[in-house]
Amino acid sequence: MKKNWLLLTMFCLLTGVFYSCKQKEPVKKEVVIAIIPKVDNFIFDQVKQSAMETAKELGIVVTWEAPTSIDTKKQKELIENLIHYKVDGILISCNDAMALKESINEAMRAGIKVGTFDSDSPTSDRIFYIGTDNKKAGKICAETMLGLFEKAQKKPDQIIILSGGVSAQNMTERISGFRSAFNNGKIAQILY
Repeated sequence: MKKNWLLLTMFCLLTGVFYSCKQKEPVKKEVVIAIIPKVDNFIFDQVKQSAMETAKELGIVVTWEAPTSIDTKKQKELIENLIHYKVDGILISCNDAMALKESINEAMRAGIKVGTFDSDSPTSDRIFYIGTDNKKAGKICAETMLGLFEKAQKKPDQIIILSGGVSAQNMTERISGFRSAFNNGKIAQILY
């Protein structure tokens, strides 16, 4: 009797497997995640290395889609191409939060999961952000610098901030935090 139940169970299992194999929708063989940093720069090398190592451990494919310059238009183009190729996910560090909002939303509508890292697009439909509290980081940086000036018994006449991008959310937040420590005084200019 047990033998008959086992045969019936195996028959049902095999019938289910064969039936599912004949479904018309193709089964996707691998998960593909695309990562788009702000720019192809050594600052993102650790992110790239960690992503590739993790992809190997998880058995997924990660593509690194890095613009050669800080170019929001290129990031938009990359997202459009990734929508066309139907990747499973996109992780992006945004050069311009507002300019990329609609492209991110379009990818989400296409069923692609989108997250941001390093530089967010907070008003987009992205599902998560991984990064620093940039305003707090900027304030801590300024307070540390002021502490060093105080320790050296010096006062800064002017401060110049060097920044990577004028529209990047993380940079604008860091500068805002930095300025808050100075009450918007003593910062002569910001260079990009």
